[in-house]
Amino acid sequence: HVIDDAYNACEVSMCQALDVMPEPGEGGRRIALFGEMRELGGFSDECHTRVAAYALDRLDLLLCVGVLTRPMLSHWRLAGRYALWFPGLAEAGPALRAIARPGDVVLIKGARALACEKLIAMLL
Repeated sequence: HVIDDAYNACEVSMCQALDVMPEPGEGGRRIALFGEMRELGGFSDECHTRVAAYALDRLDLLLCVGVLTRPMLSHWRLAGRYALWFPGLAEAGPALRAIARPGDVVLIKGARALACEKLIAMLL
């Protein structure tokens, strides 16, 4: 099950997207691929970290795309959780395809400038 919410991203919309993710199928996981939230200026690290914190008890796996998502990766690793970071979609797409399996629910969300919807074609 893939949820394409790739049109835009801000802290509130990312957290709300996590809240409405359906339960995975038997043996499945809740996975999010989060691209950068852009146009946050000096609040970028703080906002990315808060989304990562919110996701800790809502996801099984977090994939982060783009330099601005590094605080997400750091927060998850400091919490002892497994997360992956990729510089761009070209690297993230093949990894997500290899990781996702039947029963998983995958949420794809990021800033419009990243065009995260391109990952849908990679997955299908």
